[in-house]
Amino acid sequence: MAEEAIFDVVDGAAVAERPDSLQGMKTLGEALERAGFFGVEIDGEEWSCRPWGVSPFWVLDHPFIDEVDSAWSGGGGTPLDRLHAIHRIGDFWFEFIEPDITELGQHPDLASAVAASESLEISPSGGVRISRPGDELSEVLDELGVEVDDPDEYQWFADIGTDVLGAVAESEVLLDWGDVFAVLEFVREVDLGADEIRAIAALGDRLPIGDESLRDSTRWAKLDAERRKIDFGRALGARAAASERWAEWEHVYGETVVEVRRSGRWEPAVREAARRNIALAVVTAWNPMSEQLSDDENRERNLVLKRELGRPKTARGRSPDGEWEEESFLVPYDERVVELAHQWGQAAIFRVTSEAVEVVRLVG
Repeated sequence: MAEEAIFDVVDGAAVAERPDSLQGMKTLGEALERAGFFGVEIDGEEWSCRPWGVSPFWVLDHPFIDEVDSAWSGGGGTPLDRLHAIHRIGDFWFEFIEPDITELGQHPDLASAVAASESLEISPSGGVRISRPGDELSEVLDELGVEVDDPDEYQWFADIGTDVLGAVAESEVLLDWGDVFAVLEFVREVDLGADEIRAIAALGDRLPIGDESLRDSTRWAKLDAERRKIDFGRALGARAAASERWAEWEHVYGETVVEVRRSGRWEPAVREAARRNIALAVVTAWNPMSEQLSDDENRERNLVLKRELGRPKTARGRSPDGEWEEESFLVPYDERVVELAHQWGQAAIFRVTSEAVEVVRLVG
């Protein structure tokens, strides 16, 4: 009966069984309209005659409706809590945005249907996403291959800025390091600007620096640049160069005489470690990444480091022949001291015990 679109008239109203195909529903609807009926009772519920055939009042209850694609948006400041979905019944398309459904009309494909939507657009991958303004930010996101379905997420990218995003899009080094979201979290964490990102890209295959993570290399170079008041790219390049030249410097560090000032005299630092029975560190802010600064600059840097260390003992590292020395400080060895040495651009520090002086490499 259903496929033949047969209906009965009971007390002046049309009554029919539910067709078991979309074509059957369309045929029934056409028959009803020819007979002057605008609806029909099916399974005790009122169905209406629509261009796509007979249909329940709530279109999403239609037995042959298909959800083609969807996206989520934020509402009330909460991300990803509102569904935007595209549905179709045959070649008739609908947009569902909780709690409403909107007819988009008759269209041959998804792209044509989405073009009739005010809230959705086709993404570069061919799916749907929440409409974004056709601005520079949208273009950069497309370059990065990022599809943003949520306005809050879109704002997150907007807060980063198109200049930074554009620099990331140009940087193969960063994009090889991780996915876009991981890279941008890193960029925000380290507070990198567009010029700093380009400086990272310019170093190319010199990164990563040895076994250092890109995050650590960048963070330490950024702090070094701020303390030295130099360009970030120069500081990062100096760090890379120090790692590359470590083999040249290792024997110099190994031959360094490490001493501590005690009662007006210099004595081997190992004696102080033996007296205190702990591991000690000898650290300085002199000559970051072994780049020679003036004595005035070095002493000014050491004054700040001394305040950061608390109450260190005076120490020094010198060549065996006394031709050069670096004013230093002796403190208990711990992770905080190692981190401070990184921040002051040191390629190495000394770990002192009662038995030996160990060179602790900090670069690469």
